[in-house]
Amino acid sequence: MTLTSFTAIEGYPRDCHFVGTFRATRPRIVKAFGPPNSKGDVIKTSSEWVLKTPSAGFVAIYDDRDDYPSECAWSRRKHIVVKWHLAATNSVAAEEVAEGLGLQINYFPSKPKNPRGNPETKDLHEARTTDNEG
Repeated sequence: MTLTSFTAIEGYPRDCHFVGTFRATRPRIVKAFGPPNSKGDVIKTSSEWVLKTPSAGFVAIYDDRDDYPSECAWSRRKHIVVKWHLAATNSVAAEEVAEGLGLQINYFPSKPKNPRGNPETKDLHEARTTDNEG
């Protein structure tokens, strides 16, 4: 997989759900995926990448103001290692981001199992619900 296989898209994919967080510098993400292609909601989010992955899944990477202990930390966020949030349509898409950045995702509440069948049509919430029922 090459990082050029990720494509910036407009809008927020309907089936993207929060899956976890990871720690990285903003320049590391920019190097991997290019500049942010969304401003998010501007008040709580300063940068957001909305991408189509090589497997045709979708992901959103964004920061959240609530993760910063002070206004000083919020103002320095572009220069320090920060906690980024990851939303994805499926576990394959989330793992592609982890591989592309060379890091581990801290899954919430735990790492979802890879959905059986076509990963583009089964989201993480559905996979978790199915796993919890069995």
